[in-house]
This record gives sequence, structure tokens and C-alpha cells, in this order.
Amino acid sequence: MQPQTVFEAMWKSAEYARTRLGGTLVNEQGLPAVLEDYLHPIQEMEDRLCEFGFKAGEVVVAFLF
Repeated sequence: MQPQTVFEAMWKSAEYARTRLGGTLVNEQGLPAVLEDYLHPIQEMEDRLCEFGFKAGEVVVAFLF
């Protein structure tokens, strides 16, 4: 699976829980979380992996981290 697709599914789940329970999703600084703030670093990592010949989402990539 593609990392952005997985993250977007996780985000939707968190948004669903937030809606049902009330409250706000916050980032590491305690400010309201914005989806785009997370997608950009994910895309940067995918691009870096591609530069080294790896495809994001491959099993072998999990062993690099």
C-alpha cells in the first residue's frame, strides 16, 4: 500500500472518532492538526526513498527504519 493512502485512512478514522466523541485533533504542539501538514513530509520521504531506488510501501523499506 501507498503510505499516503494508509495515512489518509488513519486520518479519516481519527476524524470519525473526533466527530463522534467531540473534541479536536491536535498536533505535537497542541495546535489543531491539519491533514496537509502530515501529507507533505510523507511525500518528501517517498521522494527520498525513490531517489535511492526504493518504492515506498515495499516490505524492504520497513527494515530501513
